[in-house]
Amino acid sequence: MQAVATSMRSLARPFLKVLNFPNTTLPVEQRSFHTAQVQLRYVDWKMKRDAKRRELIKEYGAERLRYNAIKRNTILPSKLREKAAEDIRTLPLDSSITRVHKRCIISSRPRGNLNRFRMSRIVWRKLADYNKLSGVTRSSW
Repeated sequence: MQAVATSMRSLARPFLKVLNFPNTTLPVEQRSFHTAQVQLRYVDWKMKRDAKRRELIKEYGAERLRYNAIKRNTILPSKLREKAAEDIRTLPLDSSITRVHKRCIISSRPRGNLNRFRMSRIVWRKLADYNKLSGVTRSSW
């Protein structure tokens, strides 16, 4: 069993070297409604800004969470809590989780998103009408 796993890993290595993914996150593949065209770009600047904020949260999120826990703990000495508050101020503002907003992956619409599909209700309805979503059927009773 282990020999098979190592051989599969060795087969995958050349392909991973060829791909050479950049450090930044790519947007989700977006398909238009009527064609199979794949667009690897951000829909608008708001989506790009949101992606940058998510990267900062990945980088600084755990650190910010620890500092906030220290700052809010009333048992600790006040000097330690003040130091934690200063350290929070040194972190980028966009590394705060409250600055991230859920957006539709196809239209970048910020409101009326369905969490399970990560798209707005309008886009979801259009895709569901044309039978483009698996597991979705029109209700009938």
